[in-house]
Amino acid sequence: MVKSHGQFSGDQVLKKVYQCLSDRVHKNKFTHIEPLWDDAFIIIAPAEIDLMSWLSDIEQTPFILENGSIHHISFHAGVSWLSQWTGQHNDFIYLLYKALIHAASIGKSNTGIIDGKLAQSFELIVSENLITPYYQPIISLQNNIPLGYEALSRGPSDHPLHMPGPLFDYAYRMGQLLELEQVCRRAAIYNATIQNQEYLFLNINPQTLNDPSFVKGKTKEWAAAKGFSPSQIVFEITEHEAIADYDTFRKTVNHYRDQGFLIAIDDTGSGYSGLLTLVELNPDFIKLDRGLIADINFSPSKQAMVEAMVMVAKKIHARTIAEGIETEKELATVKSLGIDFGQGFYMGRPEPFPAAPIFNFQ
Repeated sequence: MVKSHGQFSGDQVLKKVYQCLSDRVHKNKFTHIEPLWDDAFIIIAPAEIDLMSWLSDIEQTPFILENGSIHHISFHAGVSWLSQWTGQHNDFIYLLYKALIHAASIGKSNTGIIDGKLAQSFELIVSENLITPYYQPIISLQNNIPLGYEALSRGPSDHPLHMPGPLFDYAYRMGQLLELEQVCRRAAIYNATIQNQEYLFLNINPQTLNDPSFVKGKTKEWAAAKGFSPSQIVFEITEHEAIADYDTFRKTVNHYRDQGFLIAIDDTGSGYSGLLTLVELNPDFIKLDRGLIADINFSPSKQAMVEAMVMVAKKIHARTIAEGIETEKELATVKSLGIDFGQGFYMGRPEPFPAAPIFNFQ
């Protein structure tokens, strides 16, 4: 504001913005506003107050300055709740500090305000564990026997964050990806009914593996409560971002291997997933991305790539899983190329855990 219109005009607008916010605050009990620095404010309010709607209204308000010029202002804003941090500490000052830093980091990473009602409903999803796990079967291409199931998460039905894409993207924007993954992981384990010889695949972001709350062994604890062995749990690492330090990450992965967990690399053949990841992590399973499998029966080049991946997998003693199989011809092709297991709509859609699934593919 100051850079665009000078110190005097900038100060006038900021004073008017502060006055608008103060007027609203003073009308609401238990609500407080405090300026932090030149153009930043902190507002403390009960959770039921939609602070973001206040900011949205102010963004629509034209400010007329003493020289007659008209200005609009836009906010970078974030929201956080003290309840998000109560599991870590009971000191109010500590909770307030954590919430402030979290809200500020969200505000800096966004080009505009975050929808307040959506942010509040997301917080409710996390705090109240409002996640429904769905399970998609992974089937042997040799005998049609289930290898296991990949757990997929859904938010509340008829909600903007129902599907996993928007849900996890929003968690990332809010800086709560680790918290959401923990809720999803617990729900996936508690609702699964896998047999002794079957595996449960859990999607894990690489940064989650280094999270202190993850390292403390919660996953092993939840699995034990359900009677699952750690060797039945497969951490399916979704590598959507580059791994900056393979040496450190490999040590982290080996930490979980030593506890008995298995490792799968997801989306192999797309994005950052590549041969270096396979060599460094030496996974138990390699999941070939849907992009490689789609229409593979029409593409000699895709077939050649999959054949090469099968050879690499054999060299490192990993088993291969073709993701996203949607047609009979795709299934026949990947089977002929030596893929061990298949997953996709043609073989079974994600659903709440099936009681007695029957698979009979030719």
